[in-house]
Amino acid sequence: MVWADARGMSAEPLARDLLRIFHDNGVEKTRAALSLSPICAEVAARYGKGALIATPPGSERDYLAPHPVGVLEPSLALSSLLDGIGVESCGDLAKLDLESVEV
Repeated sequence: MVWADARGMSAEPLARDLLRIFHDNGVEKTRAALSLSPICAEVAARYGKGALIATPPGSERDYLAPHPVGVLEPSLALSSLLDGIGVESCGDLAKLDLESVEV
């Protein structure tokens, strides 16, 4: 995995250049993702479809919602707790109220 922070730069051309460089050097199955949220970018790069996935600002929650909570790589203990209360997707996690999170 390669992480590139494009703050202050044109992110899409940078991502396209990186994809081309990797491809030119024989690295297959590369993906790049653009998002204001680092976790959203990582999930999109790891599990998204296509070589370049862009998550428009403000749509990060909607993008992550259908993914299984496992993409966030919770610890085994946290994963067991989430499973115990029926949290299967990132959307389920986002719907928890403060009281549920405290418990």
